[in-house]
Amino acid sequence: TSLPLEWFAPKGKPDFGIQFKAKSRDDVALDIVNVKLVDPWVFHVELKPGKFEFEEDFPVEHYIVMAPNTNSQVLEWPRYENTDKYYYDGQLGWIYTPESTTIRVFAPSADLVSVILYDEPVGDRGRKQIPMRRIMEGVWKAIIQGDLKGKYYKLLAEAADKRKYPGVEVIDPYSRCNTAHNGRGLIFGEEKTPVTDRNNIKPEHAIVYELHLRDATIDPSSGVNLRGKYLGLTERNTMYTPDDGRSQAIPGKFHKYNAGAGIDAYSLNAQPLATIADAQEPEPELDITMKSLTKRSIFGRQGSRGESATKESQNGSYSPLKTNGINGTSISASPVADSIDSIMAPTPLTTALDHIIEMGVTTVQILPVQDFDNWEDTKDPNVYWWGYMPVHFNSPDGWFASDTATIARVTELKKLVSALHDAGLKVIMDVVYNHTAEDGNEFNLGARFSFNGLEPRYYYRNCGNTPLSVGGHNTCAFKGKDEKRCGTCYSNGSGCGNEFRSEAPMCRKFLLDSLKYWVNEYKVDGFRFDLLGLIDTETVVICAAELKKIDPNIMLYGEPWTGGPTPIAPTEKGTQRGKGFGVFNNTLRDALRGSPFGVEENFLMDGGRVDEVKRGILGSIDEFADNPLETINYIECHDNRTLYDHFKEYVENRCDDIAYSESDFERMSKLGAAIILTSQGVPFIQMGQEMLRTKGGVENSYNSPDSVNMVRWEWKEKRLAVVEYYKGLIALRKNHPLLFCMTDQGLIRDRITFYEHLDLPVPERCIAYWIRGYDDSLRYQGPISIHGKAEGQDYSEIENQWRYVVVLFNPRPLGLDFALPGAFEERLWIPMVSDTFASGSKSVSSPVKIYAHVPGRSAMVLRAASPKEVHAYYNESSLEFVSDPFTVPLVGAKLVEETNMAVTLDFA
Repeated sequence: TSLPLEWFAPKGKPDFGIQFKAKSRDDVALDIVNVKLVDPWVFHVELKPGKFEFEEDFPVEHYIVMAPNTNSQVLEWPRYENTDKYYYDGQLGWIYTPESTTIRVFAPSADLVSVILYDEPVGDRGRKQIPMRRIMEGVWKAIIQGDLKGKYYKLLAEAADKRKYPGVEVIDPYSRCNTAHNGRGLIFGEEKTPVTDRNNIKPEHAIVYELHLRDATIDPSSGVNLRGKYLGLTERNTMYTPDDGRSQAIPGKFHKYNAGAGIDAYSLNAQPLATIADAQEPEPELDITMKSLTKRSIFGRQGSRGESATKESQNGSYSPLKTNGINGTSISASPVADSIDSIMAPTPLTTALDHIIEMGVTTVQILPVQDFDNWEDTKDPNVYWWGYMPVHFNSPDGWFASDTATIARVTELKKLVSALHDAGLKVIMDVVYNHTAEDGNEFNLGARFSFNGLEPRYYYRNCGNTPLSVGGHNTCAFKGKDEKRCGTCYSNGSGCGNEFRSEAPMCRKFLLDSLKYWVNEYKVDGFRFDLLGLIDTETVVICAAELKKIDPNIMLYGEPWTGGPTPIAPTEKGTQRGKGFGVFNNTLRDALRGSPFGVEENFLMDGGRVDEVKRGILGSIDEFADNPLETINYIECHDNRTLYDHFKEYVENRCDDIAYSESDFERMSKLGAAIILTSQGVPFIQMGQEMLRTKGGVENSYNSPDSVNMVRWEWKEKRLAVVEYYKGLIALRKNHPLLFCMTDQGLIRDRITFYEHLDLPVPERCIAYWIRGYDDSLRYQGPISIHGKAEGQDYSEIENQWRYVVVLFNPRPLGLDFALPGAFEERLWIPMVSDTFASGSKSVSSPVKIYAHVPGRSAMVLRAASPKEVHAYYNESSLEFVSDPFTVPLVGAKLVEETNMAVTLDFA
């Protein structure tokens, strides 16, 4: 309420200009507009600045307010007991010019904040303490004259409460280059390392390839010079170069398997697997010639498991009819050039970045590179970190840099991003904004690195700022619900000691500022959030929307779970519906391979959980997603065991007596990859998954040595058939994004139909579905390309070839027959993926009709032959009939009668 000004002038009419005065020390007056009582004996004086503006550099501390019967009061910016009332929308951190450097920091509860300058990264040489001045919204500011380029700095906040402010120098949260997580910030001045612009890769075209920088290149056989460093992954023309290091066995739980025959991936001396896996049942192999499928035995049945290939076709002398299909597509089978019948090993084998390019993925996700709790200068190969204990979010970590005391970490990470962009890739940063390495034990001063040294307790959820959980539970261990909380009980939903309070105004600003900084300065393409469940949904939605204003192709996705109980409502699966971000689909992962936390039935090993897998195939639109871009589909990532190790663990702990061979592990891996890379949603694989990567059975290798974590390029040589299979699946997805990368649930429901809804039989525990491909309402736009659609291309033949697609999954150990649509008219189908080969454009075996035989634990993808291909096929069939009287032609004739001695034909 307004204070009656008569109280100050009882004998006369109150006069603002007389009773209340506001002026500077040099007698410059401010106009008083009004006076309000805001608390007993606390007055709010509203001032009109006149020729001044009340911006942050206005020297409020030079002005005083005077009034009768009161003490004079020095002006100051508003201060609040509830720190959530503060919000500063300006730029924090340092801003450099050669003439001066401005530094701003948020520390509203401090009584004094200083900048501490140093000449060197360690020691006290050149130490200088410069007081900052308080400005609006809880921020402190210092303008330091002179050229500070190359200077190091820290911040010191002080106050009467020594529990909260014990006088510890900390690094600026907005520092962009640190010497170590517990070192100093570097004012590096103007940094102009060029970064290649982001490629025009839409989120729906992302095929994510997760890697740890050190793992990717540290193997001595990688051929990389700067192994384990940012610049190591920029090197090109790196090749597999075996050396003495290859004989070192991987330590771990399954090391015991190295004894015996030696056919084990945990041993570096493991023999390579056969190109075609060990037989699961005594059955003939798939026919691989046109000749054997353009006829049928009088007493046999039509299909892919008919007669054996003729001697002529086996030795390559048979010359089947070739077609002029787009992209070399042919109904001819091996050994002609435009079909696949063998794996030709390139010599030598590519590694590192060249391998990534060779795989054909479109997106690289890099494990944390933001400054984390580690020893950056260590050279010990047994000392290792994933990077999930972050400290500073705007500085790259120096462990991967050539020099920790200079700007190298900044320039070299930019060069890495640029190299990946030059290679046509998106770059996703794995970020850990849900917690930091600061200790909730406030007496551990050695673990005050940043936030808690400037505004203690503000940045973390605790009983003071989050007194009750979303469920109404008290979060304080020492005070009751009706008492003022102690503020020292930190929430620990991360399992790492604290939770970042993303919902607080200045925490949300920090998070968004940091993300924008990486997008604008390093030109990254998106972010994978560790424990996204701990970032409040409103903040995630705001971040996604703001980043897409910069670039609509920016991706944001994360783990929709927490590491423990949290007081907030977690950002879980389903909360992302229609809000511009995605989540990892652990439901599909567990359905395919089983939970990492216990042995259970799963699809790849048992043919179980079919319905869950089918929902995943549709992009989870019937489960938790509005559209398939909201689901990240995976069966392996850095967390938990690799897929190969997971199979090993399950086999060891299962209660049944089912035997699994090395060939089974290979086949199940390929089947899992086929499901992930043909399903709707964003596919995700871990580097080395295509080589059946093993970590020796280690479940959580976050601090295991290089011998456990590194990608051993020897695996590529030994598992080349699997590598090529993954490449083929990736090529298939990239060549036909409109079929395998749909963005709309309506399109999915219209185009994809499971066999059960087509009245087609499905073998028990198997999955089969049909995709309605290109037609007048869905025209082929070309393969995924950073250059967009090629103009002037005639895609009519490709559209004819891909009008109908069938996808078949057989997880059972024995081969099974699957009916094919169009059996009545004997529609011809071309296999593009089999148990042995996968391709985006070439046939992998001879055409089939009526049914397809899918070997055990494998996938098959077939497309309906185009009219041109059908015509070529039947012309060849007629020629076959002329030369082979024991062949019934499949066109122009109807089988009327057949006996053991003769065949009667009725030609139409």
